[in-house]
Amino acid sequence: MKDEIKKALAIELTKARIADKDPIAFDITSADLWVETYEQSVKDINKAEYDYCLKANSPKSSVFD
Repeated sequence: MKDEIKKALAIELTKARIADKDPIAFDITSADLWVETYEQSVKDINKAEYDYCLKANSPKSSVFD
């Protein structure tokens, strides 16, 4: 996946995660919260891509896979 696409996905995922946070429990205007959430989003996207590549390249264990 292109790096620009990963960055765009990470930004959208970050916005969605921040929107789901309780504004009373979290300061959703905090730069630290946004950076931490963005970094976690990047990690999650990279892991999902890695897992997908492993699954796509793994041999099938049966005819039903």
